[in-house]
Amino acid sequence: MKKFKTTLKRPFAEALKTKIDIVIVDNESEDDDDKLLLANLAEISHKLYTKLGDPRKEFTISFTPAHAIAIRLFYTGWFDSAAIDYTTNRLRQIADGIHQQYQ
Repeated sequence: MKKFKTTLKRPFAEALKTKIDIVIVDNESEDDDDKLLLANLAEISHKLYTKLGDPRKEFTISFTPAHAIAIRLFYTGWFDSAAIDYTTNRLRQIADGIHQQYQ
């Protein structure tokens, strides 16, 4: 499986990292599947943190297949997809792209 590559703008990356961090801190699941997903989300958060250390306004990022699937599961399971804003719309586009690449 190939890595999933996408371009992120800084405000979106910051918002996504914040939302992922909130889910990681607030979740106390005992389910192994949830723990695996949270571990992948923690790695994604760290990757975003590293990328955000660069002052560029836009950057390309690649995710392993496991990280990409974790982003999709985050969107479909924990993200408030009823909210209509830039972050939600952009995450939906990314989740759809992940679905297309790995179906």
